Amino acid sequence: MNPFYKIAIDRVNANYLSGWCFHRFRPDRPVRLHCRLGGRVVAETTADRFREDLVALGIHRSGRCGFEFTLANETGADDGQVLEIVVPGTMPALLRVSTRTQEPVGLRRIADRLRSLWPLRYRGRNIFFMHIPKTAGTSFNTLACSLLARDGVVAHLELTERSRYAQLQKQNRYLSGHLAVGVWKSCFDLGRADLLTIVREPYAQLHSHLNWLIETATHSADNYFKQRNPVIHDLGCRLAGLDFSEPAAVQRFVSDLDDLGAAFLDNGQTRYFLDHQPGRTNSADLQQARRNLSLFRAIGLTEAYPLFVDRFLACYHLRRPPRKSVLNRSAAPPLFDHTHPEFQEVLAPLVELDRRLYLDIRDRMRNGR
Repeated sequence: MNPFYKIAIDRVNANYLSGWCFHRFRPDRPVRLHCRLGGRVVAETTADRFREDLVALGIHRSGRCGFEFTLANETGADDGQVLEIVVPGTMPALLRVSTRTQEPVGLRRIADRLRSLWPLRYRGRNIFFMHIPKTAGTSFNTLACSLLARDGVVAHLELTERSRYAQLQKQNRYLSGHLAVGVWKSCFDLGRADLLTIVREPYAQLHSHLNWLIETATHSADNYFKQRNPVIHDLGCRLAGLDFSEPAAVQRFVSDLDDLGAAFLDNGQTRYFLDHQPGRTNSADLQQARRNLSLFRAIGLTEAYPLFVDRFLACYHLRRPPRKSVLNRSAAPPLFDHTHPEFQEVLAPLVELDRRLYLDIRDRMRNGR
């Protein structure tokens, strides 16, 4: 691997690959990258996308070092060949990634050898974070990963095959992902783990989620969801065409929402506390979500995020880092005033269960439970 560059891969999914890269001695100069498959250049890009998490962690000063590759289907990126990331005109390759194992080829062989000699195992109690979208989860993930890195951390578990979950629990202290309670219960040993999460005032969370869906669909520099999850992309495109200054238009969208769209917008926070994923949520789902609250060591509120962080640091005897950045905040203007009674009435069907669950959680916090 090339010692003059730092590089990391975040996601490898069939024809999509993303990460960050910069020159060790010229970090502010964006790096031009080629993606090669079988020695043939199949994609090109420049590592200049903004990564606020890298700024928050002190890894890169400006954060302008992210990149993504989207390969055409005919390149055969999912047939077990080896992908190479290279800087044109330099040797050796920055990284070699097996498209079958989704792990660095050379490092995987070394890791397999090390495991045969000294099995990698975290023997303490795990910390699991159920990452509900738009609740300050990205900020908490970045904080936790920076503090617990030596004990092993894995974020975005939803991008990893479930067959690997049990092994990841054995090897890492901190695991997080956009996984509902049912997945945590069925794929992990919760008996030796502390389960944490954060919830947010439902109207504010829904507004932020709508904004994110629109940004995802209209942001031409990010092709991940267009390639890997067209349902999210198409839903964002539909939302982008709405006139949110007209409550009647929003009302029609809510009324016409099908089960596929409901999976992303209908009481989305409650859904994370369920053992299953229904087409539409109902009162029985709320009761199940309430029962599953007992599985959690701690549940924080976005509105009281500093308090949640303080309790986390105290519980696990961790030192407070100097940086206090709140990450993943949208720069887009508000779609509407989510505190306005007219909009709340229109959107009520999408948050009714979330609102009742949120109030339950808030009351538990006030009562010290």
